[in-house]
Amino acid sequence: MTFEKISHGVFKKKSSFIADQILLMINSGRYKAGSKLPPERVITEQMGVSRPSLREAISALQIAGILESRPGDGTYVSSPSATEDLTSRVVSILEDCDSPFENMQARKAMEIGAAQLAIKVATDIDLTALKEAWDEKHIRGRRGDLDDYLLYGKEFHLASARATKNRLIETIMEKLLDMTIQPLWRSMRREYFMKDPSRIGLHLLFGEEAHGGLGGGAYDIYRVSAQMAAIDLGIATGVLATFLGADPILFGGTGEQKAKWMGRLAAEGLLM
Repeated sequence: MTFEKISHGVFKKKSSFIADQILLMINSGRYKAGSKLPPERVITEQMGVSRPSLREAISALQIAGILESRPGDGTYVSSPSATEDLTSRVVSILEDCDSPFENMQARKAMEIGAAQLAIKVATDIDLTALKEAWDEKHIRGRRGDLDDYLLYGKEFHLASARATKNRLIETIMEKLLDMTIQPLWRSMRREYFMKDPSRIGLHLLFGEEAHGGLGGGAYDIYRVSAQMAAIDLGIATGVLATFLGADPILFGGTGEQKAKWMGRLAAEGLLM
């Protein structure tokens, strides 16, 4: 039972083609409910696609309830077949949503520089807006209200962009942040936070040892994210987004700001 090589067709994105191939296998009876899909390495080699594209397709199929991921074991078929409506929903999720990985790369490149600029030109009003968004996000996160938590997370990062006094930066950041409320992204974040609250301990990885962290660097973050992505794309995306959330403090903050906020991250387990 092999998958077809990817080809140019009716889909805009490779992940849509991958999902369509998996659905064809399920509907033909080659993979029945309860059966396990081949390892990622096998599927990607047969289709000639990358692992990020495969993981996006699997996440969309999980959203639709067709597949389920079992950490440490693999991906299993949870539905005996996919109706036309369900297939359309999966394709719509993938075709209409931007890649979470590409979004994270763009935000990483943008936010570090934006934070450094904001440090130089931000006013007291800007700092108040940042603090209010942060506090509201923290409250929602502690309550377990993930929808509001993500909303205030977006507001926090947007407030940081506004503090640069650069309308172009603000416009670009707003567009990037709007992508984080798309179904694929929201599902990945929700799955990460709901599966196991103890994962918040990973936030200590990138913190400086002086502030209660583990002193990890970019390579450590890469290794953790890569290993987690091999198990579950949603978890990996959530973890990487959390690392990214601390960048304005790590790269643009003063010693006093780092001590205050990074110390709180370590001591209180705050979410970014």
